[in-house]
Formats: sequence, structure tokens, C-alpha cells
Amino acid sequence: MFCPFDRFGTTEKVNLKIQNNYMYNKLKKNAPSIWYNKVILQTKTKLGVSIMLKEKDNQLSIYSILYDKIPENHTLKLLRDEVDFSFINKMLEKTYCKEYGRPAKEPELMVKILVLQKLYDLSDEKVIENCSLNLAYMYFLGINPEDDLPHPSLLAKFRKSRLEGNLTIDEIIIEIINQCIEKGILQKVSGITIDSTHTEANTKKYRPERVMKQLAKKIFKTVKEENGEIPSEINQEIPDYKEIENHDEARKTMKSYLEETVSKVEELVELEKAPETKALVNNAKEILADPKFMEQKGVRSIVDQEARIGYKSKNDPFFGYKTEFMMTTEDRMITAVHTGNGAYVDGTKFDELLELTKKTRIKMPEVYGDKAYFKKPILDKISELKAKAYIPVSEAAYRIDEERFSYNKDSDEWFCSQGNKTIKKKHYIRKCGKETYNYYFDREQCRNCPMREVCITGKTVGKVLGIGINTPEFYEYSQQQKSEGFKEKYKKRACQEGKNGEMKNFHGLDRAKWYGLKSMGLQAKLTALAVNLKRIAAILSSKKANYSQTFVIFTNFYGKEYHLQKISYTTQQILHKKMAFFSGHDRFKKTFRTRMQHILSFWRFQKTISSPGASCFVLLTASKRHLEPGCNVFCLFDGFKKTFRTHSRLLKGALD
Repeated sequence: MFCPFDRFGTTEKVNLKIQNNYMYNKLKKNAPSIWYNKVILQTKTKLGVSIMLKEKDNQLSIYSILYDKIPENHTLKLLRDEVDFSFINKMLEKTYCKEYGRPAKEPELMVKILVLQKLYDLSDEKVIENCSLNLAYMYFLGINPEDDLPHPSLLAKFRKSRLEGNLTIDEIIIEIINQCIEKGILQKVSGITIDSTHTEANTKKYRPERVMKQLAKKIFKTVKEENGEIPSEINQEIPDYKEIENHDEARKTMKSYLEETVSKVEELVELEKAPETKALVNNAKEILADPKFMEQKGVRSIVDQEARIGYKSKNDPFFGYKTEFMMTTEDRMITAVHTGNGAYVDGTKFDELLELTKKTRIKMPEVYGDKAYFKKPILDKISELKAKAYIPVSEAAYRIDEERFSYNKDSDEWFCSQGNKTIKKKHYIRKCGKETYNYYFDREQCRNCPMREVCITGKTVGKVLGIGINTPEFYEYSQQQKSEGFKEKYKKRACQEGKNGEMKNFHGLDRAKWYGLKSMGLQAKLTALAVNLKRIAAILSSKKANYSQTFVIFTNFYGKEYHLQKISYTTQQILHKKMAFFSGHDRFKKTFRTRMQHILSFWRFQKTISSPGASCFVLLTASKRHLEPGCNVFCLFDGFKKTFRTHSRLLKGALD
């Protein structure tokens, strides 16, 4: 007798059932190897054992003709035609059992559904519903319109069991970027920029006393469920901390009560027979042992215990997580992602993000960042890349008053505003381990200096300038920062702010969807993958548009014989000359669209056309390179029907 497999049966359960299957083991033992490969593997399906990952059926049904209704420049159609996602199956193959288990949905299909979910900011239920209704979604997924889709609950299982480590999403992002570079869609050389953005947790934050009250209630509930009843020796009357005016006293009262409760539960309840109670007790002990907890810097919610308090600015706190992105400045492609709690310090994982970016094989001549990334280890890492750092100097790392002091790196001397210079320096190591330099100015010049009272305090004769060990190097960065070239280049970093806003406003990164750091990391990486694909589609669409659109403008009829004349006007000049109507031919939609901007130059083609009532016309382009000799798309005004008609005649000599 053969056991049916439950829907979410694990590979271990399946293997155990197969080992206990007498008929299957007997066939496997007595059958020759060739016969086993050809027959037994087929017999296994009949016995209730099927291979989890099957080869994809690429057969199109008659209903696939509906996909012709999708516009050629649709985002999802461009992605399906230009980006190969088949590598995902091989990448996730190791997470499936090759021989046993129920037939699984393709990893490629599941990842694509998750991409659609982030691309359009949908819930699990809504994305499956839309995939069953939207033709563009179906075409992107590579399924026939009548094919079945996975149950929404399978998305949660796939995220947890197949993408739990989040490294898979990193590999997918890198592989897609490499593909697009090889195809010429993305540039091989680009600067990179790094920044972080905050995400609110999917729960509220509570005071420590409220958290301890919730922990106590949860322990009582679990003990009652697993033990049948709560021992009478355990005090179930939770103190009312709200009646205590002093918050510190309220916290201490609740802490004492919770510690006593935990101690009683460990003493009176057999925790080995109550695993959930044991887990809760251990969790409560860990929370109480953290010194940050009582200072409101630790756990602030039982539901999401990994979220922390962070600061957008000095007086603007938030409760949640911070996500750090590394992105190219030319194509605005996110190359690496890291997620930390709200207290995460920017730049901590710079090396890891840089290593992931290197795997994309993008050459990085420039690195951009804000003041938070002005740190010695980061600057050294950028120097190792032989790249130039465009990072403003941070006041926390560099505190020299440059109006009073200047530095000469060749002579290793500091000069004051009165012309005095240092004559020696000494190296010191403080008790805290911090290394500093003391530079000593000439005593005689300091003795008679008119700025002595402002510059020197106490009985010291000569000025002693104490600086950090990296200050001379930072002085050079400070001088470079003042140049016009630095200011112009630094404008490229602004693209990072736009990308952060895009992900938060349109793709749901403003608030966590799930609980915990791993789930938040997965959400951030899936969002990065979605916006990357969205950007790739935009680049593909713009490249095709450059060669598919030819603009035309209607003018008055001047006579019978005409010639080609090049005229350059701005938009305002054209409108002033009452040539206000013009349209652009869209090859994808087969229509003309009115356009009133980006006019640089156009050619007036005046020639007799063998069409009744046809007026002359003008070919208009956004730039010269968009209009090629022999362009075969143009428009004529029909004097009888008073309409514009599209013609496909070959224009010879249009640019002569």
C-alpha cells in the first residue's frame, strides 16, 4: 500500500515513505540498470513518486495568438524578449529533490511572479489574480492563457524555503546585468554611487514596560495551552505600570515581575515537554539580558524583534530597517544590496557591496557617496580600485579650520593665517588607542603674534596643533572638494536619491511587508531586481524609439514646384510662425501623436506629390541623426478628406 504525499511534504518525508515501499525496493533491487533507468523511473510515478522539477513544456496553445494584442514597447514584452531567465532553474535546482516529491512549479516562474509583485506593488493574492487576467503578465511568465497558476500560499513557501539566504537574488541581479552588458544594452564603464534609505517596520514600537507585559501574557497563554493549566504558585496579576508616574520605576517594576515569572515557570513547568513555552522563556531571558533594552534602544516589539530605532536626521527618528544600495550612475542599475536594522551605520558593509559589484564586471572609474562614507577604510578601498572618490568631507572626521590653517603635503608643514609654520611633529597614542599627531609652531613667532590671545590659551608659549593621523590626507580631499570639477561631477550622485524615492513611492519599500531582518532583506533585493528590470525595459524602449519615430509637420501650400530646404527653429519660433501643428509617427501603435517639444531642426521638403489635393509637408526630427536617407515614413495632408494619411513611399534625395 502506498502513502499519498501531502501538499507540502518535505524531501525527508518522501524518502522515508519510499524506503518503506516494498514493491519499489524489490523492483529496484532485481532490475538491470538499463531497465531500471527506462522502466522503474516511469513506474515510480505510477507508484505515487514523481520528479519534482520537470522539463518545461514550451508548446503554445491556440489561445497564445492573444499575445499579439500586447504592444511591442510594453515593459513586460520587452523584458520577455530580451532577458533570458532560464538560468534561474539551474541556480535553484539544488534546493529541490531530483527524484522524489510532487511536481513543483518552475523556479523561473515563481521568481517572475515575485518580480511582478514588486514591480506593481501587489499582495500574494492580488498578483496571482492579475496573472490570470492580464495578457502582458502571462506573456512575461511564459505560460499559455489557459494554464493554471500556483496557489498564493505557495509564494510564501517559495520565499521561505528557496530564497531564505537571499544570496540567490544577488546572483540573479548580477547575472541579468552581465547579460545586458554582453548584449550592449548596458554600459561596461560607469561610476558607482552608494547610499542607504530607511524602511518603516510593519508594526508599532512600544516602551520596554509594554513589551514586558506582552511577554508575560504570551508566556501565560502558552503554558496554559501546553500544560493544561497555569500552576497556582505563578503570580498572574501583572502590575499596572501606568499608575507609576516615574518611567524608570515602572520599567524596574515590570522587569522584576517578568524575571520572577520566568523563574517560576522554569521551576514548575516541565519545559522539555513544552517546547513553545521553553522558546518563549529563553526569548524573554535574552531580551532582559540586553542592557540596551531598558534604555529603549533594544527590542521594541514582540512581533518584530529585529527592528530598531534609527534617525533620518538629528530630530527625526524612525522604527524599522535601513537598506544600503550600490548603483551605477550611467544606467542607474542597482548592483548590490544590504539590509540592516534601523541603527545600522552607513558604510559598514561597503567591502561586501563592492565585491558583489565587481562580479558584474563593470569598470568603476568613479565612486560617489555622501558625507557618511567619508571614512579612511572606504577611501583606501577606492584607491585600491584606482578609482576617484567623489565624497564630501565629513566634519566628524576632519575638523581643521581652513581659514586659519593650511597644509603643505610636500614639506609636511602646517601654516597659520599669520605666516607662522610648524617646525616639528610628534606621534602619540592615546589611552583609548587613537593615534594623533602634534605639530609645534615656532615659539618666537607665536610669542609676538597679534592673534596670540585668540589662538593660544593658558601658559603655552608656542601653538600646538593636535590632529588625527589621517588629517593631512583629508586636507587634500577638502581642497579637491572646492573645485568646480568636483562640484560638477558630484551632481551624478543625485540619481541615487531618485532611485530611493522610486522604490519607496511606487514599489512598496517605504514599509516592510513581513517581520524580521531576513524577510526585510528579501523584500529589498526583490525590489532592486524589479526596478532593474524596469530600467532595462526603459533603455530598450528608448533605443528602439530613436530609430522608429519620424516626425512630420503640416505647412501651407505654396505652389507646384518645391525643393528641399533645411531650416532651424526653436519651439517658440515655430509657434510664433503659426506652424503649431506637428505629429510623430509611432511604429508600435501605428498612430500619429501630437508633439510640442524637443524641436531642434527640421527639413522642409517641397516637391510636387502625385496625390490629389495633397499639400507639401515637412520632415521633422529631434536631431539630424534620427533622419536617414531613404526614410520611408511620412505624412501627407489630404485636401479632400481634410485628414492626414500615412505613406510608405521611399523618399529619395531627402537630404541632398
